[in-house]
Amino acid sequence: MGKPAGIRRITALYGVILVAVPIIGHAQEAFPRSTAAVLVASQARLELSVWSANDAEKITSEQIEFIPLTDSPGSVRLWRARVGGVTHFRPYVVGVVGSTVVGLGGFAAPELREATSRSREGIVGSTAMRYAVGLAYMVDPNGAIAVLPERGARMTEDQVSVISFWSRRRPADWPSDTVQVGANGIASVRLTVLSSMAWTSFDKLWVPIVYAFKIAPDGRVLQWASREGDQFAVHE
Repeated sequence: MGKPAGIRRITALYGVILVAVPIIGHAQEAFPRSTAAVLVASQARLELSVWSANDAEKITSEQIEFIPLTDSPGSVRLWRARVGGVTHFRPYVVGVVGSTVVGLGGFAAPELREATSRSREGIVGSTAMRYAVGLAYMVDPNGAIAVLPERGARMTEDQVSVISFWSRRRPADWPSDTVQVGANGIASVRLTVLSSMAWTSFDKLWVPIVYAFKIAPDGRVLQWASREGDQFAVHE
């Protein structure tokens, strides 16, 4: 693990903190569990196969467990998926768009364009950053356990500690958060979030991730990229 990095203190607010919690709103809607379980199991076997081919073949779709998550941009229904019976294994985020299941956070190639293909959000400059934070939640590589933007409101004491810890170590050349909207209405958004790696054996381990999104006026993601910084553990 690389050395910790740190950041300047931020005072502006985005007004959104995304911590993955179960939801009730979609409880009565059909979830294509079998299809989703096959997708997750296949990805998990591939991921495990680069470490141990013998163990990878033991993973079956029946082991996959799902937890419904909060709503996300583009009216996508989200679930966190984990491989039951396997400790310290990366969780995944899967989305349902209509009747289509898409792999998102944790998958090697998150299908974010497909996930937002039916979006009718109406993105403008004043809403683009908040929307982009939601996109970062959808593709979070650590299962969207907790996703903290650098600038947030209504934080818990523990979340404030995480932001403050990172703020003191943020590299001087780390990209700043920006929003630019072109004459065609396409928003170019760059932002940093802190992603919890609580699925590992270290519950206080976090990783900074900077995202860049190109977002159509209706909320569809046209292009995106991401970069992870050095992981850091928050000390009391």
